Amino acid sequence: MRIVSLEEPRRVEWECVEGDEEWVGTRIVIALEKQGDQTLVRFTHGGWREATDFFASCNYNWGYYLTSLKSYCESGKGTPFEYRA
Repeated sequence: MRIVSLEEPRRVEWECVEGDEEWVGTRIVIALEKQGDQTLVRFTHGGWREATDFFASCNYNWGYYLTSLKSYCESGKGTPFEYRA
């Protein structure tokens, strides 16, 4: 990943420059927005060339991990990826 822009502590944008060929050239943006006493996390993984099965899988997994992060922040327990050899 290459940092495209950084606005600490509110926003970061990365461009994928190496890795899976479907990710190369895509951009990930994470932006934090204060709403009252809460923080809203806006996440985008955009710039895909086409909506392939891999795109769908990544979309699902990003949702899973963001839900896990929310749970971890609120309760101290998340559901991280468990690698099984």
